[in-house]
Amino acid sequence: GVVPGAIEHLAAYFVLGALGAAILRHRISWWTLALCNGALAGSLELAQLLVPGRVANAIDFAASALGSLLGILVIRVLHRGLTR
Repeated sequence: GVVPGAIEHLAAYFVLGALGAAILRHRISWWTLALCNGALAGSLELAQLLVPGRVANAIDFAASALGSLLGILVIRVLHRGLTR
């Protein structure tokens, strides 16, 4: 592809983390959201083991988890800045 896989994972999960944090901020804690997004990323990587020709990739998982955390943190910082 045009963009390396780890960067795609980071960007996609950044959006997931940011949207989740913005939409669910009054319903669940940020760390619960981060754990759920991490579990999703891990599950999807492991599910690739069931697809012929695909492999699970620890770098993609790490990029996904990091992207989610960054998205969550950006929304938390923005929200704190707006509520001061």
